Amino acid sequence: RAGHRVLAVEPEPMHTTTYNTSRSHGWPRQLAADLFVDPGRECAEALPGFDVVYSIEVLEHIPRELHPRAVDLIVNITKGFLVFTAAHPGQNGTGHIAERPRSEWMQEWRSRCLVYLNQTTNMFRRYSREHAPTHSRNIMIFAAAGAPLGRAVDDDGSFAPFADVDQ
Repeated sequence: RAGHRVLAVEPEPMHTTTYNTSRSHGWPRQLAADLFVDPGRECAEALPGFDVVYSIEVLEHIPRELHPRAVDLIVNITKGFLVFTAAHPGQNGTGHIAERPRSEWMQEWRSRCLVYLNQTTNMFRRYSREHAPTHSRNIMIFAAAGAPLGRAVDDDGSFAPFADVDQ
């Protein structure tokens, strides 16, 4: 409604009030596709770049040997920022088959030229701790090459310059 183009891929059944009440409008719809083999691969390769990509607690449910391919796919569509979380070793949860420590995830993203935004990550952690403590612990924010790091929205909604690119 705000004029933004949004594409969401959600592998879990969408049984929340938000999704149930929007069914009368025909959206969102559940997508089931293997994005690593045709025709799903062709679909994944055709995705445009996005300003913000969220991957929240997904990759620990994907076999470890597919992580490099999944990371490549995510990097290819991240033209601005990546907001990423994945379960850490020993984290409770259902279907966790490939938990990895933060240090390994950091290496995955950095090896593909994404820049870790430490101060932004810390801010997300601080603000999400109350509502999603586990996600708060796992969250990492990265910027793609050429991402617009020059401005941020202040609490009052106005734009302010960042102190430096590490923001």
